Amino acid sequence: MPVVGVDLHGRRSQVALVGDDGFEVWNRRVPNGSPVMLGLFESLPAGTPVALEATYGWSWLVDL
Repeated sequence: MPVVGVDLHGRRSQVALVGDDGFEVWNRRVPNGSPVMLGLFESLPAGTPVALEATYGWSWLVDL
């Protein structure tokens, strides 16, 4: 199963998808809460694990 990693920042975040083979499928810097970010997450299979790195202000992403 693919895995998503998110490096969460104040206004924009880096979102990357790693495939089953361990190689990067895509890597995007997107505005937080934007239609682009939402589209990235909606395109994933249900149940795809997401790991995020953030020190504060991350709850909105978990809710998303």
